Amino acid sequence: MRAWPERTAAVTTGAVPLVLFAVEGVTILFLGQLRTLVATGVAVLGTGVTLALLGRGTGPLPVLLLHMAGFICWAAVMAVHVLAYLWRLPRLIGADLRRRPARHGIAVPRRAGRWCLPAPSVGAGLIVALAGVYLVSGWTRQGLGPSVSARDRGRSGSPARSCSLSPQLPVPVNGTNGPGVRVHVALSVPRHSGNAAIVGLKGRRGSTCRPLCRRRPVMSTDADAHASQLPASDGLVMGKDGMAALVDVLIRRGFTVVGPTARDGAIVLAELRSADELPYGWGVELEAGRYRLRERPDGAAFANAAGPQSWKSFLHPARVREWSADQVDGDLVITADQATPPRYAFLGVRPCDLRAIAIQDRVLTGGAHRDPGYEGRRSGALLIVVECTEPGATCFCVSMGTGPAAGPGYDLVMTEVVDEDGHRFWVRGGSREGAEILAELPGRPADPETRETARAGVTAAAERMGRTMPEADLRELMAGTLDAPRWDDVAGRCLTCGNCTMACPTCFCTTTEDVTDLTGDHAERWRLWDSCFDLDFSQLHGGPVRASSRSRYRQWMTHKLGTWYDQFGSSGCVGCGRCIVWCPVGIDITEEAAALHDWTQSGKSASAPEPP
Repeated sequence: MRAWPERTAAVTTGAVPLVLFAVEGVTILFLGQLRTLVATGVAVLGTGVTLALLGRGTGPLPVLLLHMAGFICWAAVMAVHVLAYLWRLPRLIGADLRRRPARHGIAVPRRAGRWCLPAPSVGAGLIVALAGVYLVSGWTRQGLGPSVSARDRGRSGSPARSCSLSPQLPVPVNGTNGPGVRVHVALSVPRHSGNAAIVGLKGRRGSTCRPLCRRRPVMSTDADAHASQLPASDGLVMGKDGMAALVDVLIRRGFTVVGPTARDGAIVLAELRSADELPYGWGVELEAGRYRLRERPDGAAFANAAGPQSWKSFLHPARVREWSADQVDGDLVITADQATPPRYAFLGVRPCDLRAIAIQDRVLTGGAHRDPGYEGRRSGALLIVVECTEPGATCFCVSMGTGPAAGPGYDLVMTEVVDEDGHRFWVRGGSREGAEILAELPGRPADPETRETARAGVTAAAERMGRTMPEADLRELMAGTLDAPRWDDVAGRCLTCGNCTMACPTCFCTTTEDVTDLTGDHAERWRLWDSCFDLDFSQLHGGPVRASSRSRYRQWMTHKLGTWYDQFGSSGCVGCGRCIVWCPVGIDITEEAAALHDWTQSGKSASAPEPP
């Protein structure tokens, strides 16, 4: 049942057009339809031209509202006018065809003029409509690129393949569930993207990820939409005191600030109480299967590559309780978990992770079955991106087109500069809220020297990537090498532990697990991360579909680099290198892709005829 204010608004919205229709009808009957038609037509035309010139939401008056009201009045008058003459139309047309005079109400001297009048009217209306479409498109045109703004729901641009996961309700509806047991649902259970096998409270685990692919438009972010409307600005330059002020401003605005910090021998993501917890003076040494912290003499805070965690840990947590059930006096009461998520401010998002968040937006909120838990956590998130000036030995974001410079979709972006002129940050806004926060920070307008130094640092980082992908169409490469002997080679090294999928910022598959207490009176359903390296992941009646380590590694890599395009219109890899670093045996996805590419080239060379 709707609340009383909502019902009042609905009734009022429906009644206003009816009242206008009746008033204009009476006006036509008593004051003459021509005068009213002209007045309402002039109102629509005048406000429309004003709207086209000034734009939506500008000017001293709410022009858009006046235009809409004028159009409603004009439509009501025109409808009554047409209905009043509709019954006379056959007689008037017949009289005109027989060249006999008839009382039309409007004097048109010649028959040819009466018949030719609609043609230029339609033409003029078409020209005005096309011009209006061109003008209005400037209000709604939004940039392409990753959807990672603070208030996004997705992205805008060309259509892409979307793959959603078909959800099922985890509990039966109100009714009976066996003899003598009544089931009451206390709260509606939210749908989620996982398509878990739905069983009883004591059933087995079920794996997710049976895709239902469909065409969908890629939606846009508010940050992208507002970016073109923001005033031109080169940002500001601030020191470490500005970084401390940034954290304080975010906390004062009600954000839970999450950022990098040095802890337990790694750069991890954790809640920050102050900017002093940032990893000032710490860098990392990366290699396949190896990660080490090292001290930096320059005191830089963000001169380190991606750590073991990604922002997926906060937006798409590894373990979430979905509902709980209790037996109360013979009744089974099921309660859904619908806790309000915190509003996150992610400080220190790398450009590759910016793209990873955008990819997860497509997967978990871009299809017909949206994940409300992810959507709730994502909708209020503020993204503060740090451009990379110190790539790791396992980074290959340049090959994937995701870095080291930041793409669109951020709220704030900063570039860290440490040189003989001092330690400073060049900060720019990317959304309305980002610009508001930027205005509260201490600093000075960005000088040309700092801007050029920052840009040069990012450009130099692009030239120092530790890894590269082969120069080939990876989608076609994966599709054309399914029978390559290289899969047997990597299968002999792969432990199928699933570390790569846990560290990957875009892997999204989940499963469900039901647990009970010893009394049997309380049960819970939990959603957990799942991995395609798990033997049970492809379990069907009769056994798993992918029983060998060869088939499971091939599934992961071909999906990440190939069939992800078919489902979501992009690659599933962002070049962060986490899967290389955190593989216990040091399997390198770029090395495997290069080996497959070499195999295809050797095959072509062997089959090519020798030149005479």
